[in-house]
Amino acid sequence: MTSVNSIPFLFDSSLVTTTPNEVSVTIRQKTASELGLNASEGSVLNAVLGAADSDQGVAGVFLGASNSTELRTSLQQMLPDHSGGAFETATKGSRLTNKIFTDPEAPVIQRGALGFWLQQVAWGSSKSIGATSSYDVSGWGASGGVETSLGSFGNVGGSLAYLAGRDKRDVANDELVSSQYEGGVYWRGTWGPIRAYARGTLGRLDFDGTRFFSGVVNGQTVTREAQGEWKGTLYSVAAGVSYDARFGNFSIRPTATIEHFSLSEKGYTETGGGTAFDLIVDSRKSDETAASGTVALGYEIVRAREAGDGFLRVELEGGHRQILSGKLGATTAHFANGTPFTLTPEDRTSGWLAGFRLTGGGDGLAVTGELNAEDQQDKVSLGGRLGLQFSF
Repeated sequence: MTSVNSIPFLFDSSLVTTTPNEVSVTIRQKTASELGLNASEGSVLNAVLGAADSDQGVAGVFLGASNSTELRTSLQQMLPDHSGGAFETATKGSRLTNKIFTDPEAPVIQRGALGFWLQQVAWGSSKSIGATSSYDVSGWGASGGVETSLGSFGNVGGSLAYLAGRDKRDVANDELVSSQYEGGVYWRGTWGPIRAYARGTLGRLDFDGTRFFSGVVNGQTVTREAQGEWKGTLYSVAAGVSYDARFGNFSIRPTATIEHFSLSEKGYTETGGGTAFDLIVDSRKSDETAASGTVALGYEIVRAREAGDGFLRVELEGGHRQILSGKLGATTAHFANGTPFTLTPEDRTSGWLAGFRLTGGGDGLAVTGELNAEDQQDKVSLGGRLGLQFSF
């Protein structure tokens, strides 16, 4: 006999026969590389095996794994949110609400000093597992604002927004739901073809997460469910400038913007999954500063000849968003009475931007519909916006 074949996939064994009439067995746990694990799975492995001692069912699932695919699937289910889905959920909707300040058409007629605007936004984004975990983010929100004129110095106003996000992980059907309440102040001005804005916001987020575990031991299904709730605070500042050059019915509008987001999340303790599945997660902080440059080519399908006339304009836009600084915060957590482990997220990536916009209205009313796309984490992130601007 030259090998031992009955031990779990997690371990490696060898027979030692150097001493006459004696046979000894050496058993060791395989390394993360030998098991085919990614960075996050390798970081949590020892903590999971230590916690599993308190739960026979969970321990049976891991000891019964017969290959790398089964083991990785089980380990992914043990991981908390850590790969950037919460940050993407919190910032994507807020970024979309900023785009109203560079819209090419403001209300055609001003009646008095006050103006109002309303808009809805929606988005979807995803990330593959890679070195951490996957996410599939979607959301919807609404925002509105009121402003007053400063004469030749532009307009100053305040805004409120509600943004609802959802982050799912297909490997375990985990779900993270967020409710975001955001207030902001802004300034915007228009001087002929030049349009500029600056805005600051403060948002509060309520996160509600659910993790699921499922495996099979001796034909019996083992399931666990853990729930966690925590709060976050999102700060942002943004500024932009554009130049709208018209050539008859055609136009070209270069736009430059810079944005900074900072998300602080409090720690939390999960409940409902038992000592081998519930996690105690520490607080974390993430931030990002990015600059974008785009060029929009437009055509006036219906052109306003004088104040009060109706108009209809279509635009195609393209450009690039460059992340200048910042990083996602690492996630440190532990199981009950277990050793803490740290999960380091992958860096967010810069990428191209594209958009299609349709704007129309007249006599103090403007409606904007927009679809846009962004290259992020080697995936296409989609966004949409329906805006209403009016004055009286």
